[in-house]
Amino acid sequence: MLATLMLALLTVALTAAVAGYIGEELLVPRLARKYGLYGVDVNKPWKPRIPETGGIAILSGLLASSAVIAICFSWKVGLGLTLTSLWLWAVGFLDDRFKLNPLVKPLLTFVAAVPVLLLHLYTPRPTLPFVGTTRLTIVYPYLLALGVGVSANMFNMIDGYNGLMAGSALIVVLGMIVASLVRVYCGSPVDVAGFAAAIAIAVLLALHLAYNWYPARVLNGDSGSLLVGGYLVLVAALLRLEAIYIIATMPLILNGFSIIASVKGFKERREMPRPTIVDECGLVRAKADPKAPITLVRLLTAREPLTELEIVVSGLILVAFSTTLALLTLLITH
Repeated sequence: MLATLMLALLTVALTAAVAGYIGEELLVPRLARKYGLYGVDVNKPWKPRIPETGGIAILSGLLASSAVIAICFSWKVGLGLTLTSLWLWAVGFLDDRFKLNPLVKPLLTFVAAVPVLLLHLYTPRPTLPFVGTTRLTIVYPYLLALGVGVSANMFNMIDGYNGLMAGSALIVVLGMIVASLVRVYCGSPVDVAGFAAAIAIAVLLALHLAYNWYPARVLNGDSGSLLVGGYLVLVAALLRLEAIYIIATMPLILNGFSIIASVKGFKERREMPRPTIVDECGLVRAKADPKAPITLVRLLTAREPLTELEIVVSGLILVAFSTTLALLTLLITH
């Protein structure tokens, strides 16, 4: 039985890796050429134009792995993940190409949870640290839809620096995988389909990071960041690790909240003054503009300018720290 399970999980991982690699090498450049989806890497003095279609590579891997999950574990989970992934990617792709209204985009990401809700792929009894198992039968579906939208947009808000979004997501999902293994060790059941989905997105993020790391050959685009952020919430819900996920992503949550609060509402990045500037040496400096949004990167560069790579490493250290706190919380309270 264990050997069969391990073989199925390995199949999911290999399928995701192969499909993701094909996406990175073939689909990303083809889609960029066809629709002219090239982004300017504004954090480099020479402003290179790079394919901004990394989301299609992640989507291809998720669709392929979801098919294997449907066959080997649960057709409902496979179908729910497929429909949600397609919706999140489509919203991001439309925003990349047509620039959606800053109020419409978040609302559309909330809808991504509908397939999961209709298929009832959730347990409305989340476990909270120091509280235990709760019963949120009525309100949980609304919280899940809100969580998908909030997570998708907070990962979108942290995007813009090579490797920061993908690296942060990879750290968080690895933390959830470790948390699931801890629960198994302690004798608690774990949703194997959700665990397979976590492995799939971890493999895809690791692969994508090789293309998106400094200096990036592929940018995520909104199609990538919205897809990753929304998908991770579904993984957390399937594994019943909602509280752990919130703790692990706290730096991203605070970044999103501070941006919204400082600009007094939802606004597109193109409508806001840039919070930082890049000098001719490639150093990123905090911008002394009271109208500029307060972001995590602006705070990191408030004392002294940093290179893009230093910013990314600092951000990843923060996420790794919060993920470690999440795991320690699980160990203390389990």
